[in-house]
Parts: sequence; structure tokens; C-alpha cells
Amino acid sequence: MAKSILAFSLVVTAAASSCFTKTTAGVHENLECNSLLLGLRITYNVPQQCVNQTCGLITDLHGYSMNAAVEDFNTNMRELGEKNGYIVIQPSAPGGNWLDTTGAHKRAVLAMVNEALAVEGWKIDRNKVHLMGFSQGAMVTSSFICSHPDLFASFVVMEAANGGQEVLTCLKKGSPQPPVLLQNGLNDLSSRYGVWEASFPHIRESWGLSDGVKIAGDGKTWDRIRNIGSTGVPFEFLNYTYVADYFLKGHCFPGSKHLHRTDVPGQVLPFGCPGLKEQAQGQKAGYFIGEEAMQFFLDHPKSSEIIV
Repeated sequence: MAKSILAFSLVVTAAASSCFTKTTAGVHENLECNSLLLGLRITYNVPQQCVNQTCGLITDLHGYSMNAAVEDFNTNMRELGEKNGYIVIQPSAPGGNWLDTTGAHKRAVLAMVNEALAVEGWKIDRNKVHLMGFSQGAMVTSSFICSHPDLFASFVVMEAANGGQEVLTCLKKGSPQPPVLLQNGLNDLSSRYGVWEASFPHIRESWGLSDGVKIAGDGKTWDRIRNIGSTGVPFEFLNYTYVADYFLKGHCFPGSKHLHRTDVPGQVLPFGCPGLKEQAQGQKAGYFIGEEAMQFFLDHPKSSEIIV
């Protein structure tokens, strides 16, 4: 979740080796990455096939108070990457907080991705490099849509309108448009739906988006809308009514298995929705956001349509 109080972190500027010291197949958990940012840790999974053949790369950023373990429990990205040929990196921010007033955290994320791309033992397809994030992680992801649309093939943004901050205000008319899947809950008490609605006119004007067309959903608990930009690139939007069993309600991961306070050590907030209370009333998730994100990445490798 987001937090309005910004924190500082110390960037370690001395020369150092790559944070990806382990390059063999398998999960490498909670490794120190102080060479990029003091207190930064990374967890990543390397599918066996990615040691022998070309694979993609997904970076998955958690929200405030979370870490790599909590993020993966809610997105299942490591397993999905294993099945679909993607190395998945899930960093843990210092103190669980991605926001700072210096830009150090964003620079560390960028450097981390570039270090991964430079690993000699991995054959990463530069046309299949993607970025996603939840809450604070979504805010960081959104900033890269403006600053590095050429590095990433596509983006998934989950609950980014935190602290009353509109989404993608960094866009300008004619800004390069990469494929984006953006999600926001109608009952989200952190990433308020009204703030998202106030964000959309600027996004629409910047990218010359068409009128939205519903492509999925039940019209009651969730919908998926597709807009096409002036260059033919899609901007897709997921909304839902589900709530999790904690105080921010719709600030959650639809379809996630994170339903109990004891599911992930050190994290007492269950981020899965619909939560157990809604499920007891017969509510079921119409989709799982982790699977939707993976399919979006599979559908949108880098294209010549992205002009920078």
C-alpha cells in the first residue's frame, strides 16, 4: 500500500559486482543488493530453459510494507514465469518503502534491470522485458512508462492512484505509448477510484485513445475495457468491486490466495480478494490478476510501434 511520508535511502556509489551473483536455474531468495541501494534485497527465479535458450524478463514490484515474498504470494509470478519462459525478479525495498525524495529507489530498479540484462549466462530477449507493480510499486512502474518506454515492452499497473496522486501525469501529448494494462478497484481506499477517473482524461489526450470497448467482465463485479491509441497500441483497464479482509478493502489482488493473516510470515494484512467474508457470501473472483498480467506480457512483446 502507499504511504505519503517519503523516506530517504542511501545509494552505495562505490564500484561493485552485479547483484545477480547466482545465475543457475532455480529460485535465489533474499540476496543482498547493497551495491545499488543500501538495504535492497532481490529474489529471482531462473527457469531451467532460460539457461539454455532465450527467455523474457519480468520485474515485479511490491507495495508499501510488503516484500518479494508477499508480492509473489499474490501474483504467483515466479511460477507463471517458470511455465512461460520468463526470468522473474522481485526486489524488496529498504523498509518495504519504494518512495523517496531523491529518486534513488527508481535509479536502483533501473540499474537492477540493466544488471540482469547483462548477465552472460542468461539469454534474455530484449523484446520481452516487462515491468509490473502494485501500489507503491505501481507508482514506480508508472514513472517508467514516461521515462523508459523504450526499455520495457509492456507494463502492468495495479492500484497506482495512491495518496490522492493522479496516475501518469508525467505524460505529454504525443508521448510514446507502450502497451499498458492498468487495474483499479472501485472500493479501493488507498488508490481511490475517483482519483483514477480524474487521471484518465489526461492519459486519453496524451495518447489519443479511442473510446473504450468492453472486452471481458460480467458488468457487475468486474470489467475489462480496451482503448486504442493513435499509433494502434492498446491501453487496457480492469476494474472490480471485490474487497479484501483488511482496512483498505479494495486495495488488493483479485483472485489471489492471500486470504489469511498467517499466510506469509511477517505480513498480517491479507491482500487477496474477494476475501473470506465475501467468499462466504458466494462471491468468486472473475479473474486472477497474476495470470492476466502474464498473458498481457505474452501478447505484447516489444513492437516497432513504440517510437521514442
